[in-house]
Amino acid sequence: MTHAQEIIADLIEKTHQLNVYNLLVCRVNTKDNGWQDIEPDSGVLDLVALMVADTVGGRKDTKYSIERAILLHPLSVAKSTPLISRLIFTRVGDEIRLNYYAGQDYPSEIRELRKSIIK
Repeated sequence: MTHAQEIIADLIEKTHQLNVYNLLVCRVNTKDNGWQDIEPDSGVLDLVALMVADTVGGRKDTKYSIERAILLHPLSVAKSTPLISRLIFTRVGDEIRLNYYAGQDYPSEIRELRKSIIK
């Protein structure tokens, strides 16, 4: 595991639920102490950007645009759509996964999420 993956894995264990919104706004709801501010390093943001681009998908150019938007404007991306909070981190063994949990229509929600992040 990389250092960034270890940080995310630790946060998964300490929080009720860890989603992309939490990491972009640097605030998590811990099991023991409630809402806490966090200071993830740039490696964590790089990993989040890569994982979001891979999960949300699209063509190569779209993935690149998603990564750049997250790296350059994380707070704007976090506030761009409530769908961003449905990108939830889980841990399976030593692997960190990012999944999107759709409300009703997965394809249209993913399309809307892509558009909101890139704009």
